[in-house]
Formats: sequence, C-alpha cells, structure tokens
Amino acid sequence: MIDLPIPRRTVLALSTRGQLSTDAQRLQTPRFSAALPLQPGAGAPTAGAPPAQAPGAVSAAAPAPAPPAFGSSQPAASYPGGSYPNPYLLGTHHGDFLGQHQPPTIPLPPALYSPPAMTASGQQHTPASQPSRQLFAPFGSAANSSVTALAAVARHSDPTQATIITEQGRHEASPEFLHCCRLLVHNDVRVQLTDNVTGQILATHANLFPRQPTLHFRRDVLGPLFHKMSGYQPSVYNYVEALLSRNGIPVESTYAQSFFTAERLRAIYSVESWAMSPQIQNLASIPQQTFHVYSILQCLPHYQAHPTLLPAQALDVLQAKSISKMVHLLFAMIDMKPDFATSTFDTSVLGTRLSLWCQLPGLIPINSLWNTHPASATFYWFHSLRELLQIFHSWVKAQRFHITQGFNYARDSHGTVSLVLVDTLPSHIPGQSTHLMEALARYDM
Repeated sequence: MIDLPIPRRTVLALSTRGQLSTDAQRLQTPRFSAALPLQPGAGAPTAGAPPAQAPGAVSAAAPAPAPPAFGSSQPAASYPGGSYPNPYLLGTHHGDFLGQHQPPTIPLPPALYSPPAMTASGQQHTPASQPSRQLFAPFGSAANSSVTALAAVARHSDPTQATIITEQGRHEASPEFLHCCRLLVHNDVRVQLTDNVTGQILATHANLFPRQPTLHFRRDVLGPLFHKMSGYQPSVYNYVEALLSRNGIPVESTYAQSFFTAERLRAIYSVESWAMSPQIQNLASIPQQTFHVYSILQCLPHYQAHPTLLPAQALDVLQAKSISKMVHLLFAMIDMKPDFATSTFDTSVLGTRLSLWCQLPGLIPINSLWNTHPASATFYWFHSLRELLQIFHSWVKAQRFHITQGFNYARDSHGTVSLVLVDTLPSHIPGQSTHLMEALARYDM
C-alpha cells in the first residue's frame, strides 16, 4: 500500500450581497439604546406644545387625520355636550410626540342590538362571575370615573326623534322614552364584550342590550305624553285596536275605552313610580300617578270604576285571559314589528317571562285549578306578576344614580362598539347588591 499525500484545499465561503449588508448593519447597530434627554435650546419643544415647523409644512411623523365617518361635520375630538369625551374611541392613541396632539378619527357609531331569530336550541349556560356586594361600588363616583357628566339638560326631545345612541340624546329624551328602552333589554350570552373604559371582559350576565321603541309607539303613545295631553287618548285606542284586530279580538266589547288615558299610560311607562313593593298597606289610597298590578283590572268594562284591589268574587278564566292579553300588549307594542303580529319584545329578558305568565290561564291544569279555587288562583297569579315587575322597578330605579344613567359602551372581539346597560340593582338582602339576571334566576325558581 502506497500512502500518497493529499493536499488540503481551503473551501471558500460565498456570501450574497444581502447577507453582507445585513452583517454590516448588525455591526453598526449598538447592542443597547437609550433615549437622550432633550437639551434646552432653540430647537427644543416646550412642555405642552408641539415643535415649531414652517407654515404649510406637513410633518412626516404625523399623518394627516382621516375624514370623519359618514361625512359628519362634527369635530372628531369633541362629543355632544362639549367637554364630554367621545366613548366611541377605543383605548389610547399611540405615537410620537406629535401623534399625541393630532385629533383622533371617529370610528363607526355603536350599533343597537338586533335579536337573532328564535330557534329551538336550548339556552347556553356559562358560569357567572361573582356579583358585586356593594350597592354603590358598581355605579362608581365622580371622583373615580374617567367620564365627565354633562350639565343638566331639559328633556325636550320629541319622542319621534329621540335617541339613546348619543349622550346628548339620552339627556334630552323623556324619562318614559328611556324606561321603554330599558324594558326592551335583551341578554345575549353568545358574545364576549370588553368594557370600553376599564378594559375588563364583561361576564355574560352583563350583556344587556337596550332597544328603541318603534315609530308607531313613539307617535301614538309617547307623543300625547310629550305634548302634556290629558284624558282619553284616541290615538292609543286606535293603535291597540289595530294590533288586537290582527288576532280577531273585538276591542269595543272586551276592553273599556276609559282605560286608555294619558295619565294611566304615563304611570305604566314611568317605571320608577311603579308601586310594586309587597309592603304597601293601603292599596286603595295609592296615588293615581303610580301603577300597581291591580290597576290593570280597570281595562275590563266590568271593573272600569273598581279601586286598585282584587274583586271579592275573584276573576274567572275568561277575564284572566283578557287581562293577560292586555298586559302583554302594553309592553309588546313598544317594539312591535311592521306586520303588527309579532314583537321583538317577546325575545327580551322581560318578554320571555311575561309570555309564560300570560299563558297560565290557558293551561288545562291551571284552568281546572282556577275553576275550583278562583280566589286563590287570582291572588297568586297577580302576585307572580308583581314580583316580576318589582325586579325591573328596582333595576331601573337604581340607574337614576349612575353617572351615565346606566348606559355604557363595550366592544366585541371584532371591535364593534355596542351600547349596554348596567346590570346592578339592590339585592333582596338588605345592604347588599346583585345583578339583574341573578335576581330573575331566583324568580324563575
């Protein structure tokens, strides 16, 4: 075997121009960097003022502001009411020194909730968070809130043009209009919302979406209340007649015309003035401006002059069915669809439970019980309605003490801003608080 020496050759490494440029840039870049303080001089900007630039020049670091959405002429940095911050703006605006002083652009306004079509699938159950046990902690205070309340504004908004989308619109809307929006509240557990102010993820029981009354209800029912009318209102009676005629119910022989007065309608839709407490002693002497469940008896011609008490002979099944139809109609016509046959109210938090209550006199087991014990059946039937309306009365009345009247803004995972309602109300336990869905869960049991 012959061992021949083999010379070793050096392998040349090839580098592209891009790799050489990257290596050179890495060698020139320092490993650590620090922001140097500005030295006082002619070119240094003063505190609270942007650096000077030539007239007509555009800074490269600050892009030109985008035009407002929908072609609105409203300034982007303001909100109805002047100093009130725009709640539609999500988070803070990041950027350099100049970027902090540029007027932010206005994104899309919040969209009102539209309930989905009714399906046969069961309701999803998600674990609820621990409710707050402080009555005024969820409501906050002026010192702890980042929202500046508007000055007191006279409620002079026409109900046909009123809105709850803007803060100024809510301050100008009548109390009856705001109460109707709250009575139409929907709870949707399918979406996950984040509070616009705190940035915290809301529990599913806090997904309370208000809705606005339809045009017919604004014009025919809230219109007479806005114009301070009194006595019998034919516009309300005609609206009720048009709705009941679709179901084949003769209004003239079933209900008393004297029931449809402006005073009674104002008492029904002024939720704060409802008399639903079980501690009321003398029901016959409650003020006329309040509404009790026994007041609905006066819609029947036989009891149109009856006091706010249960009749001694109780109600029969047919009378109970007529009353249940009127109770459902008084709330369902707030959000009646154009077909005058269905209402979005039926899928709301109050509507789902009120529909079950209205069906009780027509059930065969309840029907036979009613015929056997009419007095007891009448009492417990009205007692169940009073407990349900008492929950909404306490919830709506608690929102009076909220800095934004109970209206907040939240966004979903897609960035869509929605208008939601505060869900906190005083608990049945003295000194504690609960939320709306928890109180209704106790009622459902």
